[in-house]
Amino acid sequence: MNIRELPDTGTFDIINAVLGKLERGEKMISLAVGEPLYDTPQEVVEEAYRSMKEGNTHYAAPAGLLSFRKTAAAKVQDKNGIECSESNCMFMTEKMAIYSSFLAVSGGQRNEILLPDPGFFYTEPALLAGLTPVYYNTAGSSRKLSEEIVSNIGNRTAAAVVNDPNNPTGGVMDEADVRRIYESCSKEGCILISDEAYEDLVYGKRHISPGSFESRPSTVVSLFTLSKSYSMTGWRAGYAVAPPDLLKRMITFVEHTCTCFPPFIQKAAEFAIQNCDRHIARFRQEFSQKRDIVQKGLRDIREIHLPDIDGAFYAFPEYELDMSSAELSRRLLEERGVAVLPGSAFGKNGERHFRLSFSGNVEDIETGIRLVSEFFDDSTAVNRAKSERNA
Repeated sequence: MNIRELPDTGTFDIINAVLGKLERGEKMISLAVGEPLYDTPQEVVEEAYRSMKEGNTHYAAPAGLLSFRKTAAAKVQDKNGIECSESNCMFMTEKMAIYSSFLAVSGGQRNEILLPDPGFFYTEPALLAGLTPVYYNTAGSSRKLSEEIVSNIGNRTAAAVVNDPNNPTGGVMDEADVRRIYESCSKEGCILISDEAYEDLVYGKRHISPGSFESRPSTVVSLFTLSKSYSMTGWRAGYAVAPPDLLKRMITFVEHTCTCFPPFIQKAAEFAIQNCDRHIARFRQEFSQKRDIVQKGLRDIREIHLPDIDGAFYAFPEYELDMSSAELSRRLLEERGVAVLPGSAFGKNGERHFRLSFSGNVEDIETGIRLVSEFFDDSTAVNRAKSERNA
């Protein structure tokens, strides 16, 4: 598909409206953007500066610095249980890794890719890669989710994408379900692309990497980022672990697009992985406390149904108002000054939901939920009055 033909998700309409209000100095509460409140740890910033002063400002290998790739390989072996070497690893910002991994599996007789719905914005890179999206429903239990994926794998399936913990639902799969998906992909000869952006933000459960089920990378492409774990969203630092043939194609993509990634950012990322896990523990504890506030506040709203939030920093409640999720998001912003994202931006199955991010400060979260509650109370009262008049 040509980039001019890509459908508009509607997500950036809300984000642009939020930015416009902020530029005009209008008071508002943003619960829309998925970015940690915290600054990047200072020692990581200092490491990047030190690396620049040492002259690490020139070209680097397209796959990334050898020292970074060794660090990434050691991390995924120790933390994720993925058996690999630096030859299976490359530095790449995760969004580019998503697109390049889609390109890497495209072009054969298998031209379909299984994508989560509701889910992150995988449709656009899939279409650009020449793949045909087939969607599975992520609303529901992990058992239902694994059944959805397994039942949709066929002889035209090039790859299946899983995002666990999930954006936008906050769901986390159990080990048995992750294993079932992996075994089905392995048996059917399709690639399993595992987006593990929120691997460190899990509450009361355990994150399972599907790559841990194989003795070497052969079926699974594992994608990681430092954005959420170390609050490094603006650094565009991430990495991929992949089978050799797919990794070679992903490296080719880098060679013919951006050539390489800044070596001083790679050195800072390497330092963060080796030295900054104590920050992850603090972030996770504080996010867990915010999650509790969000779950209680939203569940107190009668018209809202919210499953447990087991990971990431999003709530994705279903609601019972007679309006689309796009209208709900627009009216919350215009009438209450609260920004959330419409569920429909994450796929057809996201309609009648909205995504609320609890990545900000507690005061904004509590105020935002109060304003959402007031909106629902007023809207319900109006609908009730209309029904009585029409009775």
